Amino acid sequence: VVLNFGSLTAKIFVRNVVNFDRIASRYREHADFYFVYADEAHPSDGWTLDAFGGLKNVLGDVEIPRRPTSTEERCATAYEWHEKVATDCGLLVDAIDGRANAAFEARPERLYILLEDTVVYASGEGAYNLDEMKQHLISFF
Repeated sequence: VVLNFGSLTAKIFVRNVVNFDRIASRYREHADFYFVYADEAHPSDGWTLDAFGGLKNVLGDVEIPRRPTSTEERCATAYEWHEKVATDCGLLVDAIDGRANAAFEARPERLYILLEDTVVYASGEGAYNLDEMKQHLISFF
């Protein structure tokens, strides 16, 4: 299983959605690939990235969300985004209490490979690298 944790306001995550999807398309016979939608890194009602060039250029017509206040609201935001990007990767959504994000220390974005119930690859904090993740993945088959 390959997990790609991120949010719509995590620039590195958003910029790599298409590349992650390409890797998933190529290696889906070997692994299941999921986007894991977690807590917004820079919501419109919090600390935003407007000072760093904004996210509207990266997101196109996807509105920068405010921080969800319920799991249902987070799911609705995630599903709307997932539909717009038209990916074949699965979608998982962290509960509003952020338990998956906390367990995986995934904020703001992070890549994982799980083999059965063991983490066999975790990108470093701030070291989101799809090529490195892909090399680890193919080493298992």
